Amino acid sequence: MFAALTGAIITVIITLLLLQGQTASEETKERNTKVFEERLRIYQEFLHKLCDVVKDMKIEPEEEIELEFQVAYIAMHTGSESISAISDQVREIIVAIKKGESDSNEMLSQLFTIADAFYKELYGKENDYNDDNRNQAIMNFRSIMIAKEDITQYETEQKEAVITSLNGKEDSLNNRALILKNMITPIGSKQWIWRGTTLVHEFYTDISNQSGKYISSKNQIAVDLTPFGNDYLVTVFTRQYNEDDSKRIAETIWGKFTPYNKRHLYQRIPLSTSNEEIVSIMSQLLSDIKDYRDKNFPLK
Repeated sequence: MFAALTGAIITVIITLLLLQGQTASEETKERNTKVFEERLRIYQEFLHKLCDVVKDMKIEPEEEIELEFQVAYIAMHTGSESISAISDQVREIIVAIKKGESDSNEMLSQLFTIADAFYKELYGKENDYNDDNRNQAIMNFRSIMIAKEDITQYETEQKEAVITSLNGKEDSLNNRALILKNMITPIGSKQWIWRGTTLVHEFYTDISNQSGKYISSKNQIAVDLTPFGNDYLVTVFTRQYNEDDSKRIAETIWGKFTPYNKRHLYQRIPLSTSNEEIVSIMSQLLSDIKDYRDKNFPLK
């Protein structure tokens, strides 16, 4: 009888422990579900509010206040790194509108970056995508949203972007950007194409102590190969567009600084220059910057 009583007591205790664990697990699961739903709701409301604010291409003072509160709601369920990325993109959108330098078709890149931050917070991982596919999607959406009255102007701009002397063929600047991208080795940088014609290289300078890898930040060093008139402009700058930082980088590496829109104008390359010569110039430039990055921002 004593053994039976003892067994019954142990059974009751184990059952209670199991029920408590199950209850705690269910409570955690229910809480996580509610948090996920709340995050999703807040993120969607933020995008709706951002759309309402910018769709007339005017930013009123009260609208800025509303956006600030929306960001505060987001911050309740969002990490500081994502908040920084989101606020950077919102700032770019608003500043461009205030300066009259943007229209609705120019916001897609920023909106995709905001969506990436939301994706990371919702699913706990980076959005896995191909940069070329992402850029192509942005270009496709832009072409879809071109108004009928702008089609003629758009076609004219495309025709003006055609080069008539690339290896004896007629190739567009877009095609040449792809060709150069495949020919130029990134040499430790992130490589992608912006607006179809500009080849971009970015060197990360911030270190993640947890992963021991370079991570993206506004301090990263960027290099643009941008067609302008009859030349390619090769510019070096930091993503925070700090002219003093760009100057320090240029003077440290090359001993001189040529200011250009808060950037260092490294070189003007005539469009008639062969792809092989451009690859040689860019390879040396990227190698110089990588050496500078590795020396001043060593991997720990």
